[in-house]
This record gives sequence, C-alpha cells and structure tokens, in this order.
Amino acid sequence: MRNFAVIGLGSFGHFTARYLAGRGLEVLGIDMDEVQVERMKPYVEKVVIADATNKEVLEQIGVQ
Repeated sequence: MRNFAVIGLGSFGHFTARYLAGRGLEVLGIDMDEVQVERMKPYVEKVVIADATNKEVLEQIGVQ
C-alpha cells in the first residue's frame, strides 16, 4: 500500500488528506496547529502536531 504524508492541514491539506484517506490510502497528517490536527482526526489514520521544517522531527514521526 502507498503511504502519504500531508504537511500542513489548512484548506488544501485538509481536503487532500481526506481525499487520499477516502480512497483507502494510508495518510499521515502533520501540522503545528492543534486545532487543525484535531479537525483532521476523524478522517485520517494518524495525525500529529509537529514542525515539519525540522528534518529530525520528520524522521522521528516516520517520514523518510
């Protein structure tokens, strides 16, 4: 199965993540805004609050 990370869960990222998850794909949502992360929880398998500009943080959450 293909895995996707959507970085930034504003309008575009939110609907992109929902589209991918709705097609049965595994999606990891990443955003620094807790409100955006909470809003995405019902739609994707995993969503985290993180700074995606930090390479070490991305590696820790499983983004290669």
